Amino acid sequence: MDTFKQLESKLTVFEKEQFKNLQKQLAGKKLPAAAQGAVQFVVLVTDDHKENNQLLPVVVAVGINYYQCKKTDGILKPWLQDTVAEKAPGMLRATDCAIESYRRNKTAWENGIIQGVGPYAGQGTKDWMGGNYILIATNISPFITQKSWSKHNETEQSEMIKIWDYRQHLNALHQLLGNQVDLWVGHGKGYVWPIFQEWRERCGINNWMITYNLSGLGMVGMQKAKINCENSYHPLYC
Repeated sequence: MDTFKQLESKLTVFEKEQFKNLQKQLAGKKLPAAAQGAVQFVVLVTDDHKENNQLLPVVVAVGINYYQCKKTDGILKPWLQDTVAEKAPGMLRATDCAIESYRRNKTAWENGIIQGVGPYAGQGTKDWMGGNYILIATNISPFITQKSWSKHNETEQSEMIKIWDYRQHLNALHQLLGNQVDLWVGHGKGYVWPIFQEWRERCGINNWMITYNLSGLGMVGMQKAKINCENSYHPLYC
């Protein structure tokens, strides 16, 4: 648990440090073809009621990359410039949906078709309703892409993964926040789950869950799984 303001201070410094590390590592190198030029390592998802000193549970969502933008000048720069805070109501709603699905179907998540949660994922979730937690977004790749990740070919995706080792910033974030994180969420079945599972096992993270992408499209997937009894993930989201 932590407060929004305390996390904002820590993560602002963290973002600047990671950007400097990336600049050094990429000095003299050409950006990947799919990269827009901007990068973002962490985003503190903000909402009006969170910008206070209330101590709240902390959820860290690990996706594939943060955003897409067609305009590019090929210059490496921070996407959000001097801040890490940004509103993302769609991501909050999707996170609420995933957590509520686990609360409703705890046994299915723990013993179902996939091992979807860690043994301590349920700690404190009885209080996580109506956005009553602080959400931090981070990703495997810090690069803002010119198209959505799935629309880039495998070569382009591989270039973005190889040019910057995701373990550098994920390990640093894990070290920075430590026990302050109540839940780690790996979201995005095809691109994220295998990488997230391998990373969190190496770090010894037990308070975790995996789910559909925490976006509008991911919400569609959750809703389809909820209403379709023949969907293989129906027991998790019904």
